[in-house]
Amino acid sequence: RAMETGEYDIADQEKSRLENKQRATRRKREQGELATWKPRWFAKAYDEDSGESYWRFSSEYWTDREVAADKVRDSQAATSDGDDAGKAGSGKHTASIDYWSNVEDIF
Repeated sequence: RAMETGEYDIADQEKSRLENKQRATRRKREQGELATWKPRWFAKAYDEDSGESYWRFSSEYWTDREVAADKVRDSQAATSDGDDAGKAGSGKHTASIDYWSNVEDIF
């Protein structure tokens, strides 16, 4: 987003941060400190005609997305019922990333 708004220094810093985190994670995996990475929403498959491999999309993404959407709706319903959750300064707001808590952090 920083790039879109012309904040090139911030965009460059974020790009470097992400790349460094990815490199560190890769090193940890290579050294056995982390489990081998397995794509969550894709599976390697082979084309019957050509024999070439490709990544087949699974529908698990849509299941995870619906679970996250349900959490958002539940949070919004609690807020509209007079609860302070989600209001600025309440300390009860759940960040949107928390709705995807069952998904490995790749950034």
